[in-house]
Amino acid sequence: MKVLKQAVIALLFLAVWMQTQVQPQTNCVPCDAWALYVLPQSVTLYMVQKYFSLGNLTELQNFNNITDVNNVPDGTLLYVPFTCDCPTSGTTLSHTFYYSVVEDDEFEAIASIKYSNLTTPEAIQSASPNEDSLLPRSILHIPVNCSCGDASVSSKYGMFGTYAAQLGDTLSFLSKKFGIPQESIRQYNPTVSFDPLQPFTSILFIPAKNSSGQYPPLITSQGEPGNHGTNKGLIIGVVVGSVVFVFVFGLVLGHLWLKWTVKSYDNAASSQLTEDAELETVLKYNNKTTDEFLRTDHRVQLTFGELAVATDNFNISRKIGKGGFATVFYGKWQGKEVAVKRMELKETHGFFSELRILSNVHHANLVDLLGYCTEGYLFLVYEYMEMGTLNDHLRAGLSQLPWETRVKIALDAARGVEYMHEYTNPVYIHRDLKPSNILLDSNFHAKV
Repeated sequence: MKVLKQAVIALLFLAVWMQTQVQPQTNCVPCDAWALYVLPQSVTLYMVQKYFSLGNLTELQNFNNITDVNNVPDGTLLYVPFTCDCPTSGTTLSHTFYYSVVEDDEFEAIASIKYSNLTTPEAIQSASPNEDSLLPRSILHIPVNCSCGDASVSSKYGMFGTYAAQLGDTLSFLSKKFGIPQESIRQYNPTVSFDPLQPFTSILFIPAKNSSGQYPPLITSQGEPGNHGTNKGLIIGVVVGSVVFVFVFGLVLGHLWLKWTVKSYDNAASSQLTEDAELETVLKYNNKTTDEFLRTDHRVQLTFGELAVATDNFNISRKIGKGGFATVFYGKWQGKEVAVKRMELKETHGFFSELRILSNVHHANLVDLLGYCTEGYLFLVYEYMEMGTLNDHLRAGLSQLPWETRVKIALDAARGVEYMHEYTNPVYIHRDLKPSNILLDSNFHAKV
């Protein structure tokens, strides 16, 4: 059992590590960067801290020479630190911030005011998992483009600030403002038209000093000034990690297959043949019979009308996910935020299995099933997980998750799977563990 636990944890840890580390562009190295943020009216420093996911205000205060965080004038140019990440596709470097929607939010205001024109409404909609959703507390992905330098221009500069042009800005003015030669600014921004600059639309990359007041040079993947080169350490790490991953995967799969085969050989065939028929029988009976059969007295059987009200009649703006035979909607039911999974009637086998298992398995790292419905479609109602699936953050071209977050997600998922595989009676085997089936709450706490 201990070997299995360690193997499952190692498997998930390696999977998350490889998914977030492998980049198609091997000559890219992440770097430190600044968001050159012009403080809008009514936006406080604490709000800036929240928008840019800063752990504390110390670095922001120190570099910007702020003594009173409650008295920062509107229009102040703030240097906000972040990591400029390598692209998962394409060639544009960027960083994705996460923003929790509040009542009456609009994409235009989020981009132009809360993020001071460092991004666009279109970019936010394109990057977010549900591009049309402005439901309160839903999470938007805020991409901010950035630069780590260009050796073809100069190796002198290795840190840049992303800046949205303001009213009255000219190339000459920016050169004096930031102390950078006009020609350098032009060369680092070849796609920008300077005659004239477009206020709040033109986004520029400006060479910037670090927190020590120095211009850091362009750094290669080997840690030396010069061109960005191929990251050999990353390639070696991926190769070694892949080998270990395959080995651990084989170990876990073999162990689970043997255990499952021994425990379920005698009744597997009959169970498989009768399961769909059992569910069909269940759906013909009243609520009490259904609950007795499924042993889900603590789960609520909802009506179609209740789910229609909860999801605003399954409004397209409430759609937060879609799979092969199921669509997931955001809803509010009995004062709770919920995810309503709607399945086709032909998916009785999957519906029955999921309902039966989640009605009898309870763990902090397993998603909580709140109810079900069998009118017209097959519905399962779950607790709502604000940050979506792990797959959203690995496959959607978003920035890399921090190392601590990856470890946390891997261990959370491993604990949930271990509980299902080792401590339930009868034992349940997941058999479909993948990033899209690992859900994340607002604190990146993972549930399977």
